[in-house]
Amino acid sequence: MVFTKHKRIKRLAGGQKSGRKAVNTSEHRANLINYILDEEKTKDLKYVSDYGFDNYLDFPIREDATDMYEYQLTLTDHIYYEEDMHIKKENDVMAHHLIQSFSPEDNLTPEEINEIGKKLAKEITGGDFQFIVATHVDKKHLHNHIVINNVNIEGKKKLAWNDILHHKMMAESDRLAELHGAKIIEPKKDFTYQEYKQYQNTSHIYQLRQRLNYLLKKSENYEDFMRKAKLMNIKISKRGKKSTTFLMTDTDQVKVIRDRKVNKNAPRNEEWFRRFFAKKELNQRLDFLLEQSQDFLDFKKKAQALGVTVREKVKHVEFQVTIAPSNRSFFFSDEEVNKKLPMDLEFFKTFFENRVPSQPLVKLENISALYEEKRKENLPKEDLSHFYEDFKQLEQTKKEASDFEVVLQDWQVEKESQKGLHVKVWLGLDRQGLLFVPNHQLTIKEVGKEKQKQYTIHLNEKDSYQLHAPKEGEAINRFMMGRTLIKQLSTTSQELPQRKYITTQDIKEKIIAISFINQVNTKRKDLLDFRDELVTAIAKQQDKLEQMSHRHNELLRQKRILEGLTSDDEETLRAARYEYTRSNLTESFTLEKLTDDLANFETLMEEEIYHLKNYARKLDQFVGILNHGIIPKELSQKDYMYHQEDKRRMEKREERSDPEL
Repeated sequence: MVFTKHKRIKRLAGGQKSGRKAVNTSEHRANLINYILDEEKTKDLKYVSDYGFDNYLDFPIREDATDMYEYQLTLTDHIYYEEDMHIKKENDVMAHHLIQSFSPEDNLTPEEINEIGKKLAKEITGGDFQFIVATHVDKKHLHNHIVINNVNIEGKKKLAWNDILHHKMMAESDRLAELHGAKIIEPKKDFTYQEYKQYQNTSHIYQLRQRLNYLLKKSENYEDFMRKAKLMNIKISKRGKKSTTFLMTDTDQVKVIRDRKVNKNAPRNEEWFRRFFAKKELNQRLDFLLEQSQDFLDFKKKAQALGVTVREKVKHVEFQVTIAPSNRSFFFSDEEVNKKLPMDLEFFKTFFENRVPSQPLVKLENISALYEEKRKENLPKEDLSHFYEDFKQLEQTKKEASDFEVVLQDWQVEKESQKGLHVKVWLGLDRQGLLFVPNHQLTIKEVGKEKQKQYTIHLNEKDSYQLHAPKEGEAINRFMMGRTLIKQLSTTSQELPQRKYITTQDIKEKIIAISFINQVNTKRKDLLDFRDELVTAIAKQQDKLEQMSHRHNELLRQKRILEGLTSDDEETLRAARYEYTRSNLTESFTLEKLTDDLANFETLMEEEIYHLKNYARKLDQFVGILNHGIIPKELSQKDYMYHQEDKRRMEKREERSDPEL
């Protein structure tokens, strides 16, 4: 087998220099080709092969071969972009770069390794795309560099690189390498769940990303972003003309974080931030203009008055927006403005044909004034004195209410790999799919005398998870919400999903600590924090009971199905059989076992209900303490005497301790 990875090669922005003379369209792609054709690494191009090219060089050298390949790739691109009038974008993917690394112990020849690369590229592209395979032999581990053009040979479509194709590449690469007797080079193992949680708590890069994401959501423009960054204790500095560095001044961070560390594919520099807010502003202006325009011609005129130039292509539309106060202009294609529903010519035609204005449209000369008025009305009223505190509270809430823990049964696990776990899920009555759970969402323990593996996965109910097909060649492009996934996995495994709650012991210790306070001041933050924690505990306990209620209803439904299967009534029996085929019941689920499980579960629910009532009673008691000793009506005399005894103990305790403690 072999270790294979994939990179996207994007177009360089206009005017950028990359170290060698530009060749036609994409300097980045040409530079990559120039690199992989290194004479020393490929033994004077001996171990270079290609597909889909007219190779007219009898005695090739590196420079000529690079120009030849890039010229022909540019001709293919020309058909797609110029003849079919697709819009060129700065971040367009121009090629795909695959790297196959083989172990020195494989004892494969360079010719064999090059052949493996050719077969892999042809298999995953279906023979529809041009590619170059260069085998480098300058290191102990021989490796292939494969460059695949992103536009097919006919110039009609792009290579849709998604998770399905990526998994196909990995599987096919392993299969071909195994046929030749190659050994696997294990990739670096991903974070485990515990390691990932530790990373979240200790990594400055992760913490910076959270702060920047929060700022992007809460800022109106670049200037507002920079102003609020100071409130978040982020020092942003320019390094040269393009690079940007970040330093969180309220942490133990010493070394600055560069923009490429925040996001490798899209460095978070000034240009990226300005373009982000320019797109945000453009969308706001376009939404306003659509409601205030009679037709496309009227839309274009009013857009010009708002600083937006609309240019028509054959099928597409390009927008140029000018942003104050810098008065910089930014260009966006219709797909960039809205990926799900591109604002192309077909969009505008359909929109204005079906549009019925709900109010009189504003005149052209008044469009700017009305837009500014609407914009000011929609600006949020913020209390910036608590801006950073609000962020920290939000992050704390996310930590407390993030993960559900679901314990899996052995039969639910399809396969365990180096990077995670493939778990069986149901897509319908008779169709299965696979969910890939990465290591950072997985805990594996060895339990019992036989050291059997127990798999616990950590899922978020608000996230969505992609599913893939259990068999090679079968396509599934489905997503499942976390809440649905948690319910399904816990139902089929007969294990209740556990959430991270404040434990009963934690609450008891807090209550005991509060009861030792002699004089209560309602302005003391620690007491108010405890009150809020107790209220939170009640809310989480209610949520837990709601989850248990769903599970209880599911057990009752399963019991009714099994009881119906033993019924003498033909109609009841037929209905039970129908429900049985739709459920996840197996032969191991007997009526006797299910009755016992239901009784045990109801006992567990009664205990949790008792805990909820106890939390509520303690909260009432605590409110009474905060209100200067006022006893809630619901408290019994025994509760009151218990509280008075605590007060006496506290008085004796304070005689020999610091009152501030």
